[in-house]
Amino acid sequence: MFANVRQEVQIQKAALSLEILESRRKLQDQQVALSRDMDSKLKGIQDQQAALSNDLMEFRVQAQENYNTLTSQLSELVDYINRGGDAKKGKGSSNRGRQPPPDDRSRPGYGDSSRGRGSRSETARKRGGGGSHRRDWRYWIGGS
Repeated sequence: MFANVRQEVQIQKAALSLEILESRRKLQDQQVALSRDMDSKLKGIQDQQAALSNDLMEFRVQAQENYNTLTSQLSELVDYINRGGDAKKGKGSSNRGRQPPPDDRSRPGYGDSSRGRGSRSETARKRGGGGSHRRDWRYWIGGS
């Protein structure tokens, strides 16, 4: 009887050992599959990161080119406006337009309606007078 029990225990022990080995093999297969899946996902993420980095670099280059173009165009526009203002003021030519006699300038009300500058009691800044109106492009975009 003990021999039968002993043989039965050895059979069960061998069966359990086979099940354990089978379980280990299945676990290793799952680990390999998961590892491959993770490697594949990591490769995909790295490819996306490289593509996004490239897109970002191209965007920055394009943005810098656009900035340079806009800066150049704005500078040309401000120069054009300044040249137009000089032409209206008569700068660059000897003809200053019609000027009243020197004694008329001291009269009260001089230039009220004919020039559209406002009353003499207003400051020159409110009337838009005083100082040079010539500004470069840095002034117009908030610089000094």
